[in-house]
Amino acid sequence: MLKFKTQDFEAADDMTNLWVYNGLDTCLTFEIIEKLRPLFNDNTRAIYKWEFSAQAVALEMMFRGFRVDREQVHKIIEEAQIEYDHFLAMLNQMAEAVWDAPLNPNSPAQLKKFIYEAFGLDPVVYRGKVSTDRKSLEKCMETNLFIRPIAKLILLLHDLGKTISVLKSEIDSDNRLRTSYSVAGTETGRWNSSMNAFGGGTNMQNITNQLRKVFIADSGKKLAYIDLQAAESKAVGYISEDPAYIDLCDHGDAHTAVARLVWTDLPWTGDIKKDKEIANNTPFYRSFSVRDMAKKGGHGTNYYGTPKTMAGHLKMPVDTIAEFQHKYFTAFPNIPLWHKKVIQAIQLEHKLTTCFGRERIFFGRASDASTWREAIAFEPQSTIADTLNFAAWRVQRRWQGKTVELLAQVHDAIVVQYPEELEDELLPEILQEMIYPIPIHGRTMIIGVDAETGWNWCHFNPKNPAENPDGIKKYKGHDDRTRQNLPHDNILDWKLD
Repeated sequence: MLKFKTQDFEAADDMTNLWVYNGLDTCLTFEIIEKLRPLFNDNTRAIYKWEFSAQAVALEMMFRGFRVDREQVHKIIEEAQIEYDHFLAMLNQMAEAVWDAPLNPNSPAQLKKFIYEAFGLDPVVYRGKVSTDRKSLEKCMETNLFIRPIAKLILLLHDLGKTISVLKSEIDSDNRLRTSYSVAGTETGRWNSSMNAFGGGTNMQNITNQLRKVFIADSGKKLAYIDLQAAESKAVGYISEDPAYIDLCDHGDAHTAVARLVWTDLPWTGDIKKDKEIANNTPFYRSFSVRDMAKKGGHGTNYYGTPKTMAGHLKMPVDTIAEFQHKYFTAFPNIPLWHKKVIQAIQLEHKLTTCFGRERIFFGRASDASTWREAIAFEPQSTIADTLNFAAWRVQRRWQGKTVELLAQVHDAIVVQYPEELEDELLPEILQEMIYPIPIHGRTMIIGVDAETGWNWCHFNPKNPAENPDGIKKYKGHDDRTRQNLPHDNILDWKLD
């Protein structure tokens, strides 16, 4: 076997060393896969083949990048910085009244001293460490009236600072922001996103709606933001085999139905479309509507969340959550039965396999509730991850980046662009390509898609049309619930050749 002496790769102009380094990396990767191949079974072999092919989708988006409106970037940074400086001055005025010194909201060490020593509050401990994150500060606000204005300012400054930080991420000279996608970076099959290999870019999967305004279509093209409809909820229904929940997801709106169970005092009409509008337009917490919170509550309950934990997340009394979960499980009795089946599988085999053949071994203690929650969430989340990524692969395979170009993947949605004059021709075909049958427990799950189109990625506000006239809004050219002629190929066949 050949042996190589240690190389000095410090000299940036020594391309020979860099090529040798790259070659050794390639050889090592080949040696590893040759050792792994004998360990594959039918499932893991198919998933490996799939993830290998999915890299083409990720690379297309990584190379292309997303066009950025620099003028809009500078405008938002300037506005956010003015707000930041204003609220920082307010925070420092309060801090000096407490301990005769300013306070750095981005310093956990200072925050710990200020809140838990100067104010004398009981430390909030998470996993054995004293914490000052959002959850901890919100808990402090619940127990002490005097800390509330200061804690709110700290949280507001964190949000503004994050906005400024994201917008200051390095943008390439061609006015495009490029992220890096990791196809195999999680155990569920979900992709994650981070700065690119050259130190620029940012995580494209947690960009807020406000910041999405800076991302625009290329000249002569239009954006489409296409997401899977109530995807994880539908997956829970089919995986748990709960007929009532399946029917609600297929023909109604699960999140609105959940909202009606919890907020009984709202003027519900019984019409699911009208009630959805009521739930969407009723604010509850921060930027979240009643429907947003119902969605969180439903997901939390589906994934074995306890009333105490969920009450903290939803800012609601524990008794209210407990009553809600009683109603929820009464309405959908197969969901708690599914929880028990998953827990039993973990205790007996420590392994779960999704409908796509993605296997996962759970190494946590089989008696711990945290392991159970992780296992319960695995199959729905993994199912939707593979569903979306396979849909993106189908779109790329169909158009090869020539007419329809992939720009971003956002967990349960993709962003594409296309010539704006071809919208009515192309968009129905794109949506058709993203809908396909998925067999689960003897039933066929078909997840519909919603499409919003516009010239920048931020949502159009119908209440204030002048605010962002080029923003994305609902595409009216299709009705995905009455779609016929669905593609017959099956995702389980992994037709990747």
